[in-house]
Amino acid sequence: MASDRRAVSFNMNDPVEKEMFELSKKLNFSGWVKERLKPLALARIAERQAASEPKRMGVPVPVRRAVRADERAEA
Repeated sequence: MASDRRAVSFNMNDPVEKEMFELSKKLNFSGWVKERLKPLALARIAERQAASEPKRMGVPVPVRRAVRADERAEA
């Protein structure tokens, strides 16, 4: 999916930004961003799928009352 590239500007007078510029030359920026955004994207997709699924209604199941062994002997 190609889109317009946007320039990133660094202030070369600022030592921190100059160092970021040096690092950016060695970094695969696209891969770095995708690596960090993938978990967020997957979470949003899962959230949307959970919201769109119909709510499942449970079927009532009869439950028997537990009886101790000594109560059975008395009956």
